[in-house]
Amino acid sequence: MLATDNLHNEDELLKRTAEGDERAFASLFHAYHQSLGLYIFKLTDSRAIAEEIVQEAFIKAWQHRSTLADITNFKSWLFTVSRNHALNAMRDHSRQLLKHNEWLKQQNLASEMENNADVIYLNKIIAEAIAGLPAQQQRAYLLSRENAMTHAQIAAEMQISPNTVKRHISIALQTITNYLRTHYPDLLVVFGIIFGVYKSA
Repeated sequence: MLATDNLHNEDELLKRTAEGDERAFASLFHAYHQSLGLYIFKLTDSRAIAEEIVQEAFIKAWQHRSTLADITNFKSWLFTVSRNHALNAMRDHSRQLLKHNEWLKQQNLASEMENNADVIYLNKIIAEAIAGLPAQQQRAYLLSRENAMTHAQIAAEMQISPNTVKRHISIALQTITNYLRTHYPDLLVVFGIIFGVYKSA
């Protein structure tokens, strides 16, 4: 049976459905389920959701069949119930999406905090290694890495030759690497890229 605006015998079908007539209810279903599905699909843009809502709308109609005889326009009632259900479903979906996005933000924040903790931990360990350097090596290294001074600038600051500066920094880097290799070998792998930066004098 094709869907129509209203069945010519809708009142009779509703009355029979209210009395538990499954054939009458099937006639109502076949008359309206296609147009209802298309209507809900336009609202939700989801075939799966539309099919689910249509199914639940007719289940609800059957569960409350005793009241159907009092409905003057079954199609209007059916579409209104389904529209409200669709709007609720979309609202719930939006809430779930917001919760998921918030969860992703929290995960990203946790990851960022973990990465920051790794950097802080590495810097602490490097500081330990630097503290054990001879005074001249330590000063040359810190002027290079923390003050971003060139070898020539460091040489002028320390009143030594640029080659001596280069040697001090090279030995300091090797000492730091050996310190990590001895005490924290795993960090040589985890922070290999950082060491690559440190080695570019």
